[in-house]
Amino acid sequence: TNTELDTRVPLLVSSPALPSGGRQASTLAELLDVYPTLCDLAGLPKPAHLQGTSLVGALHDPTANVKNVAFSQYPKRSGNQTATGYALRDERYRLILWIGTDDPRRPVLDVDLFDHQTDPHEQRSVARDLSSAGFREAARSILEKADYRVNGYRREPEILDKLLTWKGHAK
Repeated sequence: TNTELDTRVPLLVSSPALPSGGRQASTLAELLDVYPTLCDLAGLPKPAHLQGTSLVGALHDPTANVKNVAFSQYPKRSGNQTATGYALRDERYRLILWIGTDDPRRPVLDVDLFDHQTDPHEQRSVARDLSSAGFREAARSILEKADYRVNGYRREPEILDKLLTWKGHAK
């Protein structure tokens, strides 16, 4: 699924270029960050098509924040509808947009918003609890950091309006 527990994986990196003794970094990371990290550690050029962010900064300084947002996606089928959940995680929130894949308009079918300051284990979505202004502020915070990089919504600020008119959240 797109929840915190399911998207976390251990990542262990060892290199002669790194300090020994094992340290834990707290920066957000994605598996696609492994390749650019290995390129940097090996002193190799990164191919132009490469996605991801090198984590070398965080490997040298575990307090460094090398990434603002991490992405994940997961498909689901509910009844006769198919949707893909696009999750964006920043230091405070996880926003999951469940976007219909059967409809060419790609409507937002559902939204989850988890606040890690008050709910680090993502037990309760606050998407329906926040006022429109609060929801807009949280969604804008994540989407701006992500450069609106959600499938089909790249650089489309109107996604905020689509989120606010989704069936579970009234304006």
